[in-house]
Amino acid sequence: MTSTSLRCHLLIGPPGSGKTTMAQRLQPLLYGNEGQPAIVLSTDAIRAELYGDAAVQGPWNEIRAVLLQRLNAAAQAMEGDQHKLTAETATQTTSPAKNELTHRAALCS
Repeated sequence: MTSTSLRCHLLIGPPGSGKTTMAQRLQPLLYGNEGQPAIVLSTDAIRAELYGDAAVQGPWNEIRAVLLQRLNAAAQAMEGDQHKLTAETATQTTSPAKNELTHRAALCS
């Protein structure tokens, strides 16, 4: 990576607290060095893809695997470029899982 790091924003909160709305509103405001838009990784979108409905919580391990794969892929794709990455996480995430996601997001910076 360059001396300027990738910035990650991890939004965690209870159901209906506005995580998805905040991520969607932040996305157009966050740009990399060369004008690249922010990437939003959303567990709502992942659940909709996996289970056909964002409201279906499903097994966290399945959602987590997809989220971490996308987080790692986004970080690798942006290596050397300064991008902004906004990750919006599930409300049902346990504290150890939140800690792991926070740690992995920190590896981006």
